[in-house]
Amino acid sequence: MNDYTEKVESDYSGTWHDLKDAVNNTMHRLEHIQQIMINISNGNLHELQELQGIGKRCDNDKMITAFIRMMEAIQELIADTVVLSDAAVNGEFNKRADETKHNGDYQKVIKGLNKTIDAFVNPLEMTGDYLGKVSKGVYLDKYDVDDFNGGFKELVTYFNTVSEFLSELVNDIGATAHAAIDGDLNSRINLEKYPLTWKEITSGINDTLDAVVKPVNEAMTVLEVMATGDMTSSMVGEYKGDHEILKN
Repeated sequence: MNDYTEKVESDYSGTWHDLKDAVNNTMHRLEHIQQIMINISNGNLHELQELQGIGKRCDNDKMITAFIRMMEAIQELIADTVVLSDAAVNGEFNKRADETKHNGDYQKVIKGLNKTIDAFVNPLEMTGDYLGKVSKGVYLDKYDVDDFNGGFKELVTYFNTVSEFLSELVNDIGATAHAAIDGDLNSRINLEKYPLTWKEITSGINDTLDAVVKPVNEAMTVLEVMATGDMTSSMVGEYKGDHEILKN
C-alpha cells in the first residue's frame, strides 16, 4: 500500500495497452506527488516553479493549485522570517512582518515572531532610554516590574536597584554638601548603605572631606589657644599641598 513504484510491465494491445499506459501514468504522477511531498518535508521547494508552469491539468484540478499555494505560503513564511532576522541583526528593531499576508497557522507563526521581537525590543529601548538618562544626569523613575516577565523582570529589577543607589547617592552627597555649607564639618555619608563600587565612591567623598576638614579643625584649635595669649601652640599634623601651607 502507498507503493507507487510498481508498474504494469507486460505487453498488451488495443484497449488493454491503453489501460496499461493509463495505470502506469497514474502511478508515475502519484510517485511524483509523493516525491514533492518528501521534498517539501525536507525544506526543498524547487518544484514550485515547475508546478506554477503547469498550473492546472484540467478545470477541476485542485491538487496542483493546492501544492502551489502551500509551497508559496511556506516560501512567503521563510522570506518574512529571513527579513525579520536580518533586520534584528542590523539593529532595525522597528521592522515587523505583515501578518495579513499569511493565513491560518502560518499567520500564527508570523504573529509569534513579531511578538517575540516586541518582547526583546521593548526592554532594549527601555535600556537605551535608561542609559541615556544616566549619562545626562536626569532623574530616574522606577519601572513597574509587573509589566515584564522572566529574565526581563530581573533586568528591570536591577535597573530599579541602580536607580535607588544613584538617588540615595545624590541625596547623600547633597546633604553632606549642604551640611558643610551650614558649618557642620562633621557630617559624613553612611558607607554601610552602599556595596562595592558605590562604597568606594562614597568613601572617597568622606576621605576628601576628612582631608579638608582635619587641618581646618586643627587650625581652629590652635587659634583658640592663641586667643588666650598662648603663642606657643602650633599645628603638628602631617598635611600635603596647600594644607601644609596652612600649617606653616
